[in-house]
Amino acid sequence: MDDTCVLCTRCYHATDHEGHDTSFSMNSGTGGCCDCGDPEAWKIPLRCRHHSSFDELDEMGLEPIVSSPGVPFVPGYNNSECPVRVRRSIELTIAVVLEFILETFATSPVALSSQFDEASIMDDAKNAGFTINDYEPQDHYAVVLWNDEVHSYQDVIDQCTEALQCSHAEAKKIAETVDACGRDVLRVSTSIIDLIDIATTMTNVSLSVSIRAARDAFREQLSASLLIWLRDLACCKFRPLARVFQGKINNEVRSAISCQLCLRW
Repeated sequence: MDDTCVLCTRCYHATDHEGHDTSFSMNSGTGGCCDCGDPEAWKIPLRCRHHSSFDELDEMGLEPIVSSPGVPFVPGYNNSECPVRVRRSIELTIAVVLEFILETFATSPVALSSQFDEASIMDDAKNAGFTINDYEPQDHYAVVLWNDEVHSYQDVIDQCTEALQCSHAEAKKIAETVDACGRDVLRVSTSIIDLIDIATTMTNVSLSVSIRAARDAFREQLSASLLIWLRDLACCKFRPLARVFQGKINNEVRSAISCQLCLRW
């Protein structure tokens, strides 16, 4: 192991560190991940009671940490092996979710423009529709404000108040959402011209905005939520799954995610 190997608090308290030299730190930024389960990170397996299989823990004489100790397994799903039909269902679900995410991101603009015109916005919606096999004309469009890590809260609040004719409290809520989530939908409308007016006011102080079909803005929002869902599945954060097929369902889910990510798209 080296100095870059770390455990999150949850996994640290679920493993045995008697005789180990340990240090603790708090990181409020982004980046990095827990090395629990990485065989290259540790000299000997740590056998985390959250993430190790039931067979591994039983061999070490350790009790797994599950959400309901009194009910160790879900009735009807307490076999030691995951059935083929369940495994196939997991694979198909992960494949469909990743396909949706990749299609959505493939149609998203790489660079944000500071110039807007109605024809280009409508062309973007049409081209995105060709990729996702949705050929219906789009009636609703959305203007989205993006976090650029440059402007202050007050910059965003002032411009939102002017562009949207909203209250200070409403503008502050938008600024907080952009800071926390990276973006926020400012307005949805059938009038692209009205949205261009809003976007122009925001770009007067070089704020980053985009105008897309409401369908595509929604798909982007949903894709972000699905990515978090996949991350939580891969990290075994859905504790009730530990009670399905003696905990082996988590391994099947992680394997399905890994296999799908390795496929050519």
